[in-house]
This record gives sequence, C-alpha cells and structure tokens, in this order.
Amino acid sequence: MTDIPTGKGGGPSPFVNAFDHPQLDSLRYNTSMAGNPVHLCYGTQRVTVNLIEFWGFSGKSGGKGGKGLGASGGKKSANQQYAVNVAFGLCQGPVSFRDGGAHDLRVWANGGIATGLGAVGFNGYAGSDGQAPDPVFQSADTNQPPIGYSGLCYVTGTPIQFGSSPALPNVSFEIYGVAAGTAGPNFPNDARPDHIVTDLLTNPRYGAGFP
Repeated sequence: MTDIPTGKGGGPSPFVNAFDHPQLDSLRYNTSMAGNPVHLCYGTQRVTVNLIEFWGFSGKSGGKGGKGLGASGGKKSANQQYAVNVAFGLCQGPVSFRDGGAHDLRVWANGGIATGLGAVGFNGYAGSDGQAPDPVFQSADTNQPPIGYSGLCYVTGTPIQFGSSPALPNVSFEIYGVAAGTAGPNFPNDARPDHIVTDLLTNPRYGAGFP
C-alpha cells in the first residue's frame, strides 16, 4: 500500500476508503479533496459535499463509561458526545436552498431525509460574490483570516452535533440552481436545455468565452 498525502486534520486526502485507520476520539470524514472541481448545478439537483474546513472538534462525556469498543478496539464511554464546527462546499453560486415557490428543499444525511437546513442544524450561504463569512467562523475560527468563500454555495454547522460517533455524516443537499424554473409549467423546477447551453458558452466566470 502506498502512502497517502495527509490533509487538514491529519487524515488522508483523498480517502480511498470510507475511513482509514480510525482512532478513538478522532474525527473521521470521507469528503475532502484539494483541487476538486466546483459543481455547476442547473435546474434542481441533489449535490454532494466537499469538506472545506473544520475546527473546534470536541468530545464530552455524558456520564459513566460503558463497555462498548471504540474504533481502535479500546474502551469508550457509551455517553460520549461529539461536535465540531464544519463547512461543506457545494457548488457554484448564487443558488438557493428553496425552490421557486419558496419551499425548503431536502437534505439527506446517513440515509434519512429532512426538509430545510434548520431541521438538521445547518446554515446555508447561497454563493453570492463577496458574501461575508459565517458569523461563528468570523468570530472564533482558529484558522485566520476567516473566509467567506465568495461565489461558492456552502453550508456550515456551528457546531454540528453527531452524537456518540466521531464521524461526519454522509450528507447531500437539494439545490435550486442556475436557470431553475425556466423549463415551463410542466417542469417547474427544471432548467431549459437551451438556457443551459447558452450559460455554458457565455457565462463570464465559467463559460467557454463566447460573446
């Protein structure tokens, strides 16, 4: 087995398996890749995440330790509760976490489905140019200077609570993206194909340079 370069937090990046050599009380994640292309989301799509930052990882014991085995094979508190401040990058902005009728869109996490970012404790940023950093990141982030990720749609958990397992959830988000709502009344949240082609050719940021 060849060595894998380490990324933020000391874990391998990119991961070749879901988790590699997990350690007791260490944060495990499988969605961080330097240089990963930013998605373009046309119409309404389900978008996976890329971990772009985390800090403030903590584990607090809620009571007497149990006899359960941790990932490393040692004893672990049955009541240990973990949390971390986290930011996930999604796609090129600006986009929306609500559809054209202003209804909250869906979030998938570890096989479950919720409606709206608030239902799962996330904060959403649409990806506008010059958007400000998340307030918690701006006030307390250990990585300085704090970044607002201008032009990138992203979400934060400040913190995200993940119970007794120190692993970030397998999470994805439904996004109301570029040209959504242009495909007519029979396809209310979709994008017209000709609008997609025009945008790909002429968009001043990511287009092919056509006039």
